[in-house]
Order: sequence, then C-alpha cells, then structure tokens
Amino acid sequence: MTKGGIGEFIGKVLASLRFRRKELQQETSRPATNEAEALQRIKSWIVSEGPERMLKEIRFAELDKELGFAPGVTAKLIVTAASARYQVDHRSSVSILFKSRPRK
Repeated sequence: MTKGGIGEFIGKVLASLRFRRKELQQETSRPATNEAEALQRIKSWIVSEGPERMLKEIRFAELDKELGFAPGVTAKLIVTAASARYQVDHRSSVSILFKSRPRK
C-alpha cells in the first residue's frame, strides 16, 4: 500500500467509526425495551469503543446512563456481551475490568 493509500484507508476507517458512534448515540436516545435489545446495545458499544477502552475499568452506573438503561442492566449483561473477545479480570459491585481472551 502506498503512503497515500494508507492515509486514505485510515481516513475511511476513522470516518466509519465516527458514523457508527453517531448511530449508537441515536440508538441510545431511547430506552432499551427488552434484555435482547440491551445486550445488542452493549455489544455495539464494545465494538465502537474498541480494545483500548475495554481493557480499562468500566463503571456499571456510568454505562447504564450512557446507554439509557435502568440501573443494573450493564452489570447483568456486560460479561455475556463481551465474552467472545474478553474475559473478566476483576469484578466488584460497581465496576468490571476485562482482559483479552487468549487466541486459540
């Protein structure tokens, strides 16, 4: 790939991520109506935030508020939502810390 090609590719990726973040913000402007919708919203958040964010502490109450959930929804569903890529490193009553799941 040429220098211009790499820059163009990175620009497209960043634009795509900004678009996805905007979509997620629109989705979260209304409450989740059921557990399946809440789980999908958390999975979408995980993808849009990326690995760097997922390896930092996630506070349940903050994510509930950000995603428009009732208190406790994130705490109940986040491990399931993240299980394909992450495993729990530490969990408390107010937050969770993930680590990357080993590749097979």
